[in-house]
Amino acid sequence: LAAGKTAEGRVLVRAFHEGGKVHLEVADDGAGLPVARIREKGIALGLVTPAQASRMTERDLTQLIFQPGFSTAVEVTNVSGRGVGMDVVKTNVERIGGAIEVDSTPGRGTRIRIRIPLTLAIVPALIVSAGDERYALPEINLIELIRLDKDLAPSSVATAIDAKLLRYRGGLLPLVDLREALTIPADSGWIPSAARPIAVLQAEGATFGLVVDAIEASQEIVVKSLGDPLRQIPLFAGATILGDGRVALILDVPGLARHSGISVRGHGAVEPESAVEAPAPAARRHTLVLCRAHGCPVAIPQGDIARLEEFPAAMVELLGERRVVQYRGALLPLTSLGSLLGLPAASTEARDTVRVVVVERSGQAFGLTVDEILEIIDEPVGAGPSPRPGVRASAVIRGNATDVLDLDALLASRGAAVAAAGG
Repeated sequence: LAAGKTAEGRVLVRAFHEGGKVHLEVADDGAGLPVARIREKGIALGLVTPAQASRMTERDLTQLIFQPGFSTAVEVTNVSGRGVGMDVVKTNVERIGGAIEVDSTPGRGTRIRIRIPLTLAIVPALIVSAGDERYALPEINLIELIRLDKDLAPSSVATAIDAKLLRYRGGLLPLVDLREALTIPADSGWIPSAARPIAVLQAEGATFGLVVDAIEASQEIVVKSLGDPLRQIPLFAGATILGDGRVALILDVPGLARHSGISVRGHGAVEPESAVEAPAPAARRHTLVLCRAHGCPVAIPQGDIARLEEFPAAMVELLGERRVVQYRGALLPLTSLGSLLGLPAASTEARDTVRVVVVERSGQAFGLTVDEILEIIDEPVGAGPSPRPGVRASAVIRGNATDVLDLDALLASRGAAVAAAGG
């Protein structure tokens, strides 16, 4: 009451979807985090030196609560003092590709924000089989299911330049055999000439038929992301655990089309006899992380990023000419994203924090430093010729001319610079 609050404390729990992520917030109107005690405990545990602590902002100091073994409790009880808690929370949130941050105002309260990627969404899928394995097809790409009788196959299927085409609704539908796409060997019980179901799919404007061995069921699945090196395989978008406990890989329909040589740029693979010229396809939407590097706005596809981090500037150390930061029990090399892009260095004032885009390639992690991380957005980005190596396209985003980066191409073209930085 003396602080101008109600006699009853309030805890607010909120969940919403924004920028391609699920946001969870827990906020209270209590006393806030004891920043002075956190500073003292951090120094006592050797997490920061007194000199570093004196230069850290209150927001930087609150991030110390995520360090292993950290606790401000005076004595150990059944619920506190063991030094496990927020460290475990952060580890598990980051394990699924999320992020957690804490904002606290002394005397006013604390707000904890958790961002979780939508890859943990529940989506309807069609379970199909090829060989002894089952796969999930997102129903958002499914148009219809058809079955080709073996007696009609010779008259319905044509071949052109080694491609199988099905006469379908007055046009020709390219066929992709899932067995052939995944190089599944023929087993003794498989009869190639037997009737097999076909899933008519649409991906980025192209329509094609996926020939499978059997249609199992339609069900809602929980999508789980794949880790390296499986995420590099363009045919799969994730995995799910079915009701019997077996794992089923989720097929990436656009990736499957590209892998099979089907163009995904036109209006569609089906060309009816009476077709008129199709309108140009709309630009595909991408979830992008909008940043500023050397004063210039750049956008990075969210799928290219492992994590977004913010470190106190005092944590950055020099090893020769390399900048590194102690991160998850190892050294994380840092290199400037603006320098990789060849942008002129902008005059910037000294900052208390370093904002880092963490990238993982071939099992190695390194950080790309940026001026600031602005927001995560969902924007349409049209395909076009690359203005320069490492740039996928240029677009107007939030009223500014912005380069959409292709990190793989950028790192390939600037490999020497990244290696020199320790990546």
